[in-house]
Amino acid sequence: MKNTKNISCTIILIFLSLTSVYGQKLDEKLRLLKPLINTKWEAQETRFGEDAIINRWFEVIEDGKAVKRTDTFKVINATSVYLYFWDFEKQEIGVFGIHNNGNFVHGHVKEEEGKILIYGYGIFPDKKLEFRNTYELNTDGKFLDKYYRFEDNAWQSGHSWEFNQIKE
Repeated sequence: MKNTKNISCTIILIFLSLTSVYGQKLDEKLRLLKPLINTKWEAQETRFGEDAIINRWFEVIEDGKAVKRTDTFKVINATSVYLYFWDFEKQEIGVFGIHNNGNFVHGHVKEEEGKILIYGYGIFPDKKLEFRNTYELNTDGKFLDKYYRFEDNAWQSGHSWEFNQIKE
C-alpha cells in the first residue's frame, strides 16, 4: 500500500512538473497558500557563508488545482520541487516533495495559530522522520520558514529561514 501511494505521488509530481502554466486561477481549497504564490523569495543560509542563497518560487499549475514550489540552493547544488494539492480523502491540502538527493516528503497543510503548518514525514535512505514546518508572513513582508523534526524521542529544531521578496 505504501509503495503504491509513493509511486502514485511520484507520477503525479512528474506529470504536474511538466505541465506548468503561469497565471492560473487558484482553486478555493488551496487559498491558504495564496499569499506565497507568484512571488520570488530569497533567504540566506548562514551555515554555508554569505553567498549561500536559497531561492524559492510558488506557482499555480494544473488549472489551479495544484501549487508547485521550487527551491534552488546553488552553493550545495540542491534543488527540490513540492506539490500542494487538495487531498479529498483527508479533506486538507496535501503535499509531496522530492529533493535532488533522493529524499522526499509527504504530508498535509493546514492553518494553525495564524501560521501555515506543513506536517508529515521526511523519507531518507536510512530513516523516516516526522516533521512540522511553519510558514509565517509577517507585517514587513518577510516570509519565515521554521522546520522541526521528531528525532531521538523529542522535537528538534532544524532550519529557520527568513525569506525576502525579490523585486524584479
